[in-house]
Amino acid sequence: MAEIHDQFDTILILDFGSQYSHLITRRCRELNVYAELMPCTTKLIDIKFKPKGIILSGSPYSVYDDDAPHADPGIYDLGVPILGICYGLQELCWNHKGQVAKCDHREYGFAEVEISRFGESGNTVDALFEGLGDQMQVWMSHGDQLSVMPPDFHVIGRTNTAPYVAIAHNTKPFYGIQFHPEVTHSPQGRQLIGRFVLNICQCQTNWTMEEFIGKEIVRIREICGPKGRVIGAVSGGVDSTVAAKLMHEAIGDRCAPFPITTHLT
Repeated sequence: MAEIHDQFDTILILDFGSQYSHLITRRCRELNVYAELMPCTTKLIDIKFKPKGIILSGSPYSVYDDDAPHADPGIYDLGVPILGICYGLQELCWNHKGQVAKCDHREYGFAEVEISRFGESGNTVDALFEGLGDQMQVWMSHGDQLSVMPPDFHVIGRTNTAPYVAIAHNTKPFYGIQFHPEVTHSPQGRQLIGRFVLNICQCQTNWTMEEFIGKEIVRIREICGPKGRVIGAVSGGVDSTVAAKLMHEAIGDRCAPFPITTHLT
């Protein structure tokens, strides 16, 4: 019985509590690439697959707070591309001896990112921004920003107020951006996510929700066998309702869902 990670390239998204984390997952899946959202505190030993790439989400926390969430530092030794978004950039830098400080004024709204150019001709852009032009309109939502670049990183994008709005490692496929490409307010954000997922991580575009559902139905039938029965609690939320629907599609009346309340009394 094959696991989904054996069948499809997977982008792992580590959720640091951002309201946009599910949007990152959706943007990857819109590219026909499977993406899985997991808590940022998930230990590396508990991740039972090797992702093609990792995205670190935003967060309402500050990386320097005592109670700030942090990812298992072992992710940086997996040898896979990593993209940090907003807090994710700060987390990436915090783990690589950069410094993060509070902004003079919280930045919330549109900004214009100037994409850096390199090379002898001055006409080469980083792979993350390739084909996106000289400037990008993006959406900012942060109260902290990178104040000191970590060693072995360089700037690949800046704004008038944030000189380190986009950075990349000199030799490893590690990237950080201070803005949110996953929201519709960043018009070229989907293209940027596509650059990371398809070009840098080189994921195959062979995942669709329809195929996923079909494979899950087959997997459920293999687990349950021809006579197995399932009793499932349904709270009325999205997760349990979808699970019950999927079970019924797979084994019909052998699945017996029952309603529960989650109120504590």
